[in-house]
Amino acid sequence: MKQPGLMQLKVWLGCDTNSLEDKAIIAQEIEEYQSMIDNICKQTEYNTMHIFENHQDTYYSIEGSKQWDPAQIQVIEEPDNDLIIYLPDEYVPSTYQIHVPSGVYTTQELVDEIDTAFENMVPKNPGFIFEYTEDGYCNLNFEGGTDVKSVEGYLSGLIYGRNDGSGYGRLVGTTQFEAGWPLSIESGKNDTIIFYTEAADGTDSRKISLTIPSGSYTREELINRINNTLSEQDLEGIVAKEYGEKAIQLSAGSNVVTGLKGNMFAIDEGKAYTSIFYDNVKSGNSTMTPASIRGKAYYSESSGTSKIVIGSDNNKLRFSVNNLDYQQITIDDGEYTIKELTDQLNEKLDGTGLIASAETVNAKIPGTTGYAAYNYLKLTSTLEGSASTLSFDTGSDLFRNTYEALFCDTTVSSVDSPDLYSGVTVDPSLTGAKSLSGEINLTKGATSLNLTVNGDKYSLNLSKTSYSSFDDLILEINSQISNAGIGIKDKIQAQTYGNQIQFVAIDDSIDSIQFNPINKGSAYQELFQDSEEEIEYFNKANYGAEEWAEGSTKPTELKPASVNLGHTLSSSIAINDSNNEFNIIVNGEMKSIRLTNGTYSRSQLVGEINKQFSKNNIKVTASLESNGSLTFTTLKKGSSANLNISSNSGGSAMKVFVGTYIHTTNAASTNRKITTSYIQGKSVTFPLTLNSTNKNLDFIYEVDGESKDLNIDLPEGEYSAASLKTVLQSAIDSQIGDNQLFVKVDEKGVRIEAVNAGDKYSLTGFTGGFYQYVLSKREEVSSTDTPRLQQGTHSFHDAYVVGRQDLRNQETEIVKDRNDKFIMDFTYVDPSDASNTFELELSVIIEPGVYQGDALAQYLEEKLNAELISHGIDNVRIESAIGGINTGVVGAVDDNAIHFTLKEVEGKEANKGKYTLDGIRGNSAYSIFYKSIGTPEAAYIQGSKNIEEGIVFTEDANTFKFTTEGTNYSYSFPAGEYTAEELIDMFNQKFADGDDNDNIVKLHATLVGGNIKIQHDIFGERGIENIDGTAKEIIFYNEVGREDLEDLSLQVSGTAGDAFKLTRFHLSTTAMKINSITVSKNRYAEKALQRLDYALSYLSNVRSAYGAKQNALGHIIGVNSATAENTQSAESRIRDTDIAKETVLLSKQNILMQSAQAILTQANQSAESVLLLLK
Repeated sequence: MKQPGLMQLKVWLGCDTNSLEDKAIIAQEIEEYQSMIDNICKQTEYNTMHIFENHQDTYYSIEGSKQWDPAQIQVIEEPDNDLIIYLPDEYVPSTYQIHVPSGVYTTQELVDEIDTAFENMVPKNPGFIFEYTEDGYCNLNFEGGTDVKSVEGYLSGLIYGRNDGSGYGRLVGTTQFEAGWPLSIESGKNDTIIFYTEAADGTDSRKISLTIPSGSYTREELINRINNTLSEQDLEGIVAKEYGEKAIQLSAGSNVVTGLKGNMFAIDEGKAYTSIFYDNVKSGNSTMTPASIRGKAYYSESSGTSKIVIGSDNNKLRFSVNNLDYQQITIDDGEYTIKELTDQLNEKLDGTGLIASAETVNAKIPGTTGYAAYNYLKLTSTLEGSASTLSFDTGSDLFRNTYEALFCDTTVSSVDSPDLYSGVTVDPSLTGAKSLSGEINLTKGATSLNLTVNGDKYSLNLSKTSYSSFDDLILEINSQISNAGIGIKDKIQAQTYGNQIQFVAIDDSIDSIQFNPINKGSAYQELFQDSEEEIEYFNKANYGAEEWAEGSTKPTELKPASVNLGHTLSSSIAINDSNNEFNIIVNGEMKSIRLTNGTYSRSQLVGEINKQFSKNNIKVTASLESNGSLTFTTLKKGSSANLNISSNSGGSAMKVFVGTYIHTTNAASTNRKITTSYIQGKSVTFPLTLNSTNKNLDFIYEVDGESKDLNIDLPEGEYSAASLKTVLQSAIDSQIGDNQLFVKVDEKGVRIEAVNAGDKYSLTGFTGGFYQYVLSKREEVSSTDTPRLQQGTHSFHDAYVVGRQDLRNQETEIVKDRNDKFIMDFTYVDPSDASNTFELELSVIIEPGVYQGDALAQYLEEKLNAELISHGIDNVRIESAIGGINTGVVGAVDDNAIHFTLKEVEGKEANKGKYTLDGIRGNSAYSIFYKSIGTPEAAYIQGSKNIEEGIVFTEDANTFKFTTEGTNYSYSFPAGEYTAEELIDMFNQKFADGDDNDNIVKLHATLVGGNIKIQHDIFGERGIENIDGTAKEIIFYNEVGREDLEDLSLQVSGTAGDAFKLTRFHLSTTAMKINSITVSKNRYAEKALQRLDYALSYLSNVRSAYGAKQNALGHIIGVNSATAENTQSAESRIRDTDIAKETVLLSKQNILMQSAQAILTQANQSAESVLLLLK
């Protein structure tokens, strides 16, 4: 960055364009200028006496004891944004209060905000200055005043140690509510929150459950919904409100919100359901399966499968369950369905550790034609887990036969039905594909048609090419048939068939009519062949996509819907009325455009399409791929975006977009075809025995629409093929007459066939035993399959809960009865027995001390596992560490937070079910687990006075007073000299015994860094304020000041009393009101300009005054040379005010450039335009 010239106004890039390096250089220059000015004040001396003063002649100052980095982040939020100054009663008014806006500031910015608040305060500022020293301390100066009674409010913590305990027990969400992206609440997924409210000391615990109705909510809507739900439950004091720019917090007044539970905090499997607050609980599962065998011996009453037959050779089953000794059962002889077998086995298996069940499966087995539902046998161990085993003894024939009969073998009675065929009659024809109507004009020379009829070739030569009508053309063709030859004359004719020409036979001697395959004739294409341009088939839909992460209402990635058409466009594209319409379905709505007729290149066509999209407000863009194909993409992104483009509905422009092809349809011919009806039975083995089961045959014989029912009852007996044919033929003839049906019998089967061919004669409706057992073929098909034997299994998926507090980068102090209690809920849900479900409260008292994160995690792990053991749980254990779990949740601090993970103990198996660790509570919860607002520490005050060397109380200065929780406390101490340790002991004794009015409060005093620290024993919003008393300056505030200051007196001659009075001006960055200025933001830079103007004016006045003094000194020097050397020294120092003015002017130059960004923002269209403005 180019250094600005002194006294030269240059426009500088504002915050939007300056680099971080530029801003850092400007800030560094400001600090250097401030340091130079303060050094002038400190170094300007006369005979070791300061010429300039940091303060006015009368002032009072409370000096701070806390050192702050200027860039340290300070989060200010109402109501913790005030500074209250109490003056002695003689001041009117005696109380002053300021507030700074809520926000996130650096220390330097916060001091500047306080300075602005002082400038604008009502009543008018009587002389308060909030000073930020070069060493990083904050002082409250009262220029022109003699005393400050006390300094209170949240911002007083910049001066001395202070924490009001506010906000620490609020539930602070990390879920980011993004503008325009409401949070979706779904029943059973993220709708329930369970929490406790309890006093900071862990007493008066109350469990609360809230359920949010399903729907989509903005942050404001959810806050209102939560508060309305709380109000309906009469839960006063519990309130939801905004936290930061995007999150939600839940507070309970002076109580803490803790013990968080419910699906609202669950980390989900599969689809992510973001919580209102955050997701940090992952439930674990222990799964177990028993050993079992799934048989492959199938049975179904309706499928033709045979029952399972048990006899003496297959009635003993020998098995081992759960690695125990082999057992044996005997099954009663009989035929069983699977269900009947299940009942039998359960009687026999009682007490063996096995249970039988009849299961159903959809399967295709040998001997059947397709899939069907079958029952099969399943044996299951009553024990689950890896200790559950099952094996069978198949060493002997008996045991093996039993095993196979129960689990392996299936027998199916198969039926192979006869072939039944109905005769058909088809007349010959030849039908054109060309659609004709109105006046018909053929091209010149297109007058011949070449036919092949019954294999013979004939030519039809039309006499003309123009015909007034379709009928006129048909007459002409028939005329030419008559002239073509005796082979077709009066045997075929042309007729209309819809809008096509059709040749048909009018004589039974004609079996086929076709066009000559080699030369169809010159008129064929125009009269019989149809050719059309068709759009290539295309149909494609695409949906946009969203990728989500738990912890944010906005998807991590949004993708539009996009469809590529694939077809390479021509390099030159002609658009006209035949191809200029395009239809596209966008987000479920059909949209249409009409392209402007003309000739386009590929890129020009894309431009025209996008022009029409824009003109018709269609939120789609067209683009060109590298292969020359079109891609259409929605402007909208996300799962609700969709595109659908189809050649069927896409309009005529699809000819261009996806291409076309020529579809040709030729004339179609049918030949004469006459077949007979018949039934052909399956193969038969002779001799064949007929009995009452298979001697009857019923069927229908239909002749020209008239039905004849045949009911045949053949004599019982043994038949050869010839005798069966004779008897069956005779039976048929006797019912319908001779020469109607013909019977044929051989080893291939029985065939009954109509004597006459054609569709007028048919056979239908076959029933009876002869049809089922003679015409059809029945046989048994046996199959063997391997059953599925499965041993028991077990798996365990860890459960965990992850904190939201950064413990890696901080130490945690545990204080007895203040933050030493930790509680966690251990919940087990038995999926098969609700009565076995339980919730345990694991409670730990943490030893007081200061812990690193890992040490604290290890300590809690040991204690929590001891709690599990005490409850009789030894198959799972809790592991705790800092980091190591990655939840993938937006806003989480997983790498630095404590987590508690439930794992299975090695060598043991957790009970089957769901495990959850949650409900973290106790007074330590906000110290080590939950994210809190403010420091998780009990309210305290810490003085700025260093008392390490001891203190002295006098009779007139020995009381210390303050107010906490609405009660005033006063403590009087005996006059005398005390060490710091003695003072601390006296305070703690008085806290225990009571104050001057016997009021007892739970406080304790300690010595921290040489300062007294007074702190509550328990957490909560209970600030200590109104610090007062005659001893406050002795033990608490580090107070400095004076009531008056004499001018410097310069002896200018040897004559007594001959002195030169030199007023010591108030000169410092504080006096010139530039102590707090910063340039990090525009509003601070603009204020800095005003302050630098004031500083220049202030310095000008000082310089004028000292100029007059300098002239006077010059006169004295001329008169009295004996004082020349000292006067010259003073004159040199006074001249240093020029340097101060130069530095202030230089500072102003940089700030002016910074503040000019408001103008540049409008003019900054390009770097060059900015440079032009700078010139």
